[in-house]
Amino acid sequence: MPVDVRVLASTNRDLAVEIRAGRFREDLYYRLNVFSIQLPALRERSEDIPILVEHFLQRLTPPEGKKLNGVEADCLETLKAYSWPGNVRQLRNVIERALIVCPGPMITGADLPQELSVSAPTRVSTEEVRMGMSLSEVKRQLVLQTLKTTGGNKAKAAQILGVSLKTLYNHLKYHQRESRFAGAPDEYHS
Repeated sequence: MPVDVRVLASTNRDLAVEIRAGRFREDLYYRLNVFSIQLPALRERSEDIPILVEHFLQRLTPPEGKKLNGVEADCLETLKAYSWPGNVRQLRNVIERALIVCPGPMITGADLPQELSVSAPTRVSTEEVRMGMSLSEVKRQLVLQTLKTTGGNKAKAAQILGVSLKTLYNHLKYHQRESRFAGAPDEYHS
């Protein structure tokens, strides 16, 4: 029987790297790669979050008897500030959860999972960042301030900063070697 099909495939891997490493067949790549769309991670396009939230609110049904009018502005800012390691699926799950726990009529920051509320970025005050400071020094201050805010919890600090725990440890080790963390409490050293 003759058939006419089109294949739509997606991946979060760099297939060129996978081919070189021998983990993906090159011939299959060229068969699939007719038209490529590069879609950045949700954390790189926070301007899409309000649109996606609105879409999910329209598609998901609140529990019986609940009337929902939308999302408060500060809650939306919290959603935009989060790094979204689970991308759009995670955002959808967070909105679905908020629909369940929200007493109504607006979703607030209190209706979000705790990890989102904790992850709101800590801003370094303008008094601490001065013209002429090196980027390295600004990064150091941001890391120290974030660690202070999280009570020295490196996993939470890495999440807030949008980096892996390993990257945070490497950053701490670099500054420790450079003796720039000399005044920081020992708990901030790796």
